[in-house]
Amino acid sequence: METVKEKQKLHYGFYIVVCCCIFSFTSVALLFGCAGIFYTPVSEALGVSRGMFAFYATVMSLASSVSMMFVSKLIERYKLKHILIADLVLQALCFALQALFTKVYLFYLTAVILGFVSAFTTSTLNTVVLNRWFRKKVGFFIGFASSMTGVSGIIINPLAGNFMAHFGWEKTYLLYAGIVAFIALPFAIFVFKDDPLDVGLRPYGIEEAEREAAEGKADAAEATGVPVEKAVRSSAFIYIVLSLMTIGSASGFVPFLPSYASSLGASLTFAATLAGISQIGTLVGKNTLGAVSDRNTPLAVTIGAGISVAGLLLMLFFGSSSTFMMQAGAAMFGIIYASATVLNPLVVIDAFGIREYTKIQARISLINGVINAAMQSLWGFIADLNDGDFTMSMFICVAFCVIGCVSAIIGIQKGKKLERV
Repeated sequence: METVKEKQKLHYGFYIVVCCCIFSFTSVALLFGCAGIFYTPVSEALGVSRGMFAFYATVMSLASSVSMMFVSKLIERYKLKHILIADLVLQALCFALQALFTKVYLFYLTAVILGFVSAFTTSTLNTVVLNRWFRKKVGFFIGFASSMTGVSGIIINPLAGNFMAHFGWEKTYLLYAGIVAFIALPFAIFVFKDDPLDVGLRPYGIEEAEREAAEGKADAAEATGVPVEKAVRSSAFIYIVLSLMTIGSASGFVPFLPSYASSLGASLTFAATLAGISQIGTLVGKNTLGAVSDRNTPLAVTIGAGISVAGLLLMLFFGSSSTFMMQAGAAMFGIIYASATVLNPLVVIDAFGIREYTKIQARISLINGVINAAMQSLWGFIADLNDGDFTMSMFICVAFCVIGCVSAIIGIQKGKKLERV
């Protein structure tokens, strides 16, 4: 018999989607999509190169990769809610401390803590919790929630850039700390729930999934997947690692778009605005790629990589002579961040299933995290070695997008041939 709660008009799962949207809009966006505006002003204030300051992102990425191994164990042992609250408190404290830093190595220290935070909030949280709360259109909901980083980038990048121009980068870090503490944290404490059972419900869409499974129209409603031991020994695993490594590395160039614009003589305000424009592609990409992935993940990967390549080439060949083409290219390239975040877990799930996703994803993150982490700062070092010119970096990004797309398609095909339990 259905409980009273199950008869409510709005399933509580949709409140969880709102929570995930808020966390993406604040915590995730401020760590990544809204971080690039600090690279040039902070490096100049500290008297170091952009590559040296951007090494902060490398440390954070490395810490995130290592932390994935611990995050998967923490999820098995503790409630998602408690991990989330601790992460958000740590993130707000780190941002507040960064406002006081006068040495670059201090940023590296907080990057270790923020790496642990990002390991949980970037893709693990949305993927795990939304797969618990929904049985239908999970890819769409993951994409929609994750797309809020794009909305945040469009809104916060220009506002924060203007705020920074008037009050300085130190107070802008305090602004970021306040956003996490006073917007994200209350949702984590008062609204977020780990599992439908916590409020006496079943996952949204489970009845329809069970009915379709009984009629032979769909796979079984229960979660299935390839055992982690078999997955990591397969050739599919190698291709998936290569794909996520190259696409993730290419997405690491997004924070450098303001620096790229500055290298062409653009103002700080326009550079910050360009970062916001790139988030339009992220926003559109996360909503569309997640929905496309529900039907065909390889197609979603191809669309994401193809549009990203087109955007890079637009900026390279026409950006210096046309403000419009620069903005259009930045918006198109922004979709690479959607590919690296939304499609990252969906590619793994499509290849190996959801059953042991966190364990498989932890191993993938540990393997390719070193390369992705290196690229976070290497883009800046490559530009520094070329007298501030980003041409070589952008051509490398093009190659990475193509390699990542082909590898993902092959990996998914091979993964689907593996036996699932």
